[in-house]
Amino acid sequence: MIRPLARLAGRLPWRARAALPQDGRQRTALKAVVAAALLLGGLTLLAHACSGGWATRPEMERFTRLGPRQGPATLERELLAAFPPGSDVGPVFARLERLGFDCGAALDPTRGGACRFRARREDGRVASMVLEVSHDGLRLRGLAARMSIEAPRRD
Repeated sequence: MIRPLARLAGRLPWRARAALPQDGRQRTALKAVVAAALLLGGLTLLAHACSGGWATRPEMERFTRLGPRQGPATLERELLAAFPPGSDVGPVFARLERLGFDCGAALDPTRGGACRFRARREDGRVASMVLEVSHDGLRLRGLAARMSIEAPRRD
């Protein structure tokens, strides 16, 4: 490990060589800091990969807490109040994406489609919400929301 560093240090300009620690203790401290940073980064990536990946966004937490009956009805009512039928469809999709919905297929009016949202609740169950957005490409025609709550899988 030291020999490659020494070869690299020999090729650096004199100013950069002066910035590298010359003392054995300073080099050990530098290596410890680099190792700690790599370890922390690795643990962060591992924690993110194993966290489940579905955290409820603060805006959607209220709807997921209301449950499968009141949650979709409340969301639908609020969206229709903000965007009545006949309004531009662009701001509707922008709002849904800010809420955490995935609306990739629903953007095409010829195929139709639905915006989907999944979140893990406090009790470990997964809430899935589907919002059907009917439009002609420019104007909103209507909204229909439904929600299901699934028990966590035990693998």
